[in-house]
Amino acid sequence: MKKLILFLIVGVLFSCSNSNEDVLQTGNIINPKFDVNKMIGAWVNQTVKVNGQVFDYEHREHCGIDVFAFYNREGNPYEYHENVYTDDNCASHGITLEWKVKENMLIFFFGENLVLTYEVISIDDTYFTVLTSDDYDNDGTIDTIEITAKREDPYGWFD
Repeated sequence: MKKLILFLIVGVLFSCSNSNEDVLQTGNIINPKFDVNKMIGAWVNQTVKVNGQVFDYEHREHCGIDVFAFYNREGNPYEYHENVYTDDNCASHGITLEWKVKENMLIFFFGENLVLTYEVISIDDTYFTVLTSDDYDNDGTIDTIEITAKREDPYGWFD
């Protein structure tokens, strides 16, 4: 489901907004409703559910595995990194964002600009599921998108 990842990347480039004062409070973790420490680490998308229909996430395994990671340590405070292979020639795209948590919302920023928000549905030591809405298929109707990832560090980012 490369379209989903590209949705995030395009969102960074074209949908930035800094008008959401409610989210721009001081601090990156505000009244969390889940264990934020469980986010820290590398994750690999497993499934994408669009309007109730489940799809396996399609990695270009001959290139590598798409991966995203949450950091919160000296040198990488509240950083989100993502690497995605965007075509069969193994072109890749990486992005770094700042993450915040407010209650059950996971919020991404590019500098001061709000990029994207997800509702955290569940997180444990192995799986991480989030929910968002967007016009996934460009038909003019907002779709419900649920993404489930599995904790995995294929490139040793956290070794």
